[in-house]
Amino acid sequence: MRHGTDCSETSSAQRPFSGAQAISDPARLRRATRATMAQFFVNGATFATWGVLIPSVKARFELSDAVLSLAMLAVAGGALLTMGRSGKWIARVGSGKGLMFSGVLYAFTLLAIPLAPQFWMLVALLLVFGTAMAAFDVAMSVQAALVENNRSRPIMSTLHAMFSIGGIAGSSLGALPGLSPLAHAALVGAGTLAVALTIRRFTLPDTCTMRPPRPPAAARTRGAWCWCWARSLSWRWLAKAGCMTGRRCTCATWRNRRRRW
Repeated sequence: MRHGTDCSETSSAQRPFSGAQAISDPARLRRATRATMAQFFVNGATFATWGVLIPSVKARFELSDAVLSLAMLAVAGGALLTMGRSGKWIARVGSGKGLMFSGVLYAFTLLAIPLAPQFWMLVALLLVFGTAMAAFDVAMSVQAALVENNRSRPIMSTLHAMFSIGGIAGSSLGALPGLSPLAHAALVGAGTLAVALTIRRFTLPDTCTMRPPRPPAAARTRGAWCWCWARSLSWRWLAKAGCMTGRRCTCATWRNRRRRW
């Protein structure tokens, strides 16, 4: 779909969902754009805050580097287990509700990480943290695609910059003198919670969304996979290519061996 194209002007291969309609109100688009920028910002800040909490977690539980690596793997494991199901769940409840529910869980698990009394509880919390992060990211990416499709110019680079700015803000808070890890997590978690609870009214409806053309049978059976790294922070998850709106990822797909390069 070209930017600015109405949903009714589509081919049969890329037909809109039932009830699809374009958003033409400039004020509404501006509000939706700012809300999406806020989503990217708090996502970057929340994930960066977890990175700042790692040294305190290691010291509190007296973890070796190997055991700490296993704990950190729980975040990616939670995201990996959730990613394949997040798209279906968000398609059912809507990206607005998905942002609210996953954002609330995202904020509370961040706050609970410094409070974990035992190591196994920490690992469980990190697993849930990765789950919430993945669901929030998918819903956020849906809104980003909707906003860009309804605007006359691209906005993805701006949204990516907001994620990076959020990461800088979240990590910079850890350098403030006298700010404990719990206070740091509480401050960022409160911001994420506020965004999750207030921006739903500004999100766009999941309507003017195009059905992508069905991939060939070879591609479906092979199941192209992509390995995604978050810009400047850390790798995030393994996700099926084409099942979600990608962002900040480098994709390496297995193509048909018979294809001529």
